[in-house]
Amino acid sequence: MQFKTKIVLMDEVTSSMVHHTREKINQAMERAFCKCTWILVSHQQRDLTQCSVILTLSNSRLVGVNRVNADGRPANLSEL
Repeated sequence: MQFKTKIVLMDEVTSSMVHHTREKINQAMERAFCKCTWILVSHQQRDLTQCSVILTLSNSRLVGVNRVNADGRPANLSEL
């Protein structure tokens, strides 16, 4: 299944799921939204491994930008 949307906003989609279920949901989202830009809201770094950029907010203000390496770890933190 694929959608015509260009941007997908997901807020804490897998935050309360166990690892196995979270992996299945992530795989399904990757298939369904493979041609979309994803905006993920998460308070858990483990949910951000498929991201290419991480924006860090504090008190509703952008305070940092991280690029993500191929291994899913943040690289070159830029604080604003």
